[in-house]
Amino acid sequence: MATWAKVLPMDVAGKLFGVCWNAVYSSVQQAVQYGLSRRRIGHDAILGIDEISRKKGHVYHTNIYDLTKKKLLASFEGRDVESLIHFFKEWDESNLKNIIGICCDMWDPYLKAIKMYVSHAKGHDTFG
Repeated sequence: MATWAKVLPMDVAGKLFGVCWNAVYSSVQQAVQYGLSRRRIGHDAILGIDEISRKKGHVYHTNIYDLTKKKLLASFEGRDVESLIHFFKEWDESNLKNIIGICCDMWDPYLKAIKMYVSHAKGHDTFG
């Protein structure tokens, strides 16, 4: 069901399987949790961190990219220190040790989280 929910609205996927949209939503959540629990960098990585405006009124998402493999690792609501801390807490120590560099703007909440969790990354000394 989770695979079908990628291309169909959840209520339509639910009708295909004879279940309500809540069951489809639950299967998507389980698939996401399964994938997140097995997410590993496995190589020296350079992270890219930036925010995007989701809609008018300064509603932001923080996006974290693996610039080495050119893929999105995570996206969190907000552009505050908590949004980035949430990402770092989600990762185990081996993933954090594989981060060798970070590319981001000088947004103070991001710099604070980087100093707390990834102070070993190259360029940290330029973060003030």
